[in-house]
Amino acid sequence: MNVSDFQSISYSPEKDLMYISVNENSVDMDDDDFKASQWEIIRQLKIYKPKRVLTDLRRLAFTVSIELQRWQGEVIAPEIAKTGVKLGAYIMPKEFFVHLGIELVVDELVEGVEKLDTPLLVRYFDDKASAEEWILHQSI
Repeated sequence: MNVSDFQSISYSPEKDLMYISVNENSVDMDDDDFKASQWEIIRQLKIYKPKRVLTDLRRLAFTVSIELQRWQGEVIAPEIAKTGVKLGAYIMPKEFFVHLGIELVVDELVEGVEKLDTPLLVRYFDDKASAEEWILHQSI
């Protein structure tokens, strides 16, 4: 397991599933912290090469700016495409504007990955059980 001030990352080889969980300390993140957290996710994806990633964003307290959204689409998306991830399940916060902001960020990532002819199927969920049920029953 990889744990930082803002997120934890673990991998289940039996499920070929990486879990990413953002914690409430994300309220203290700045843009550099956000970028570092994204690079750490890429590093872990390259190590474990999961086909499935489940990300729990219910405690996310950082607003991703338009500039960072663009950065994710231009810089992080090509790196994700290289890792072989095929499925992403996102457990979303209840707050409408936070939820909407996350969708914009994820859309930017998916668009960037798919520009490289790498399909990435993403769904949003309210709870971990539903997210796991979906992601583990998709054929890849």
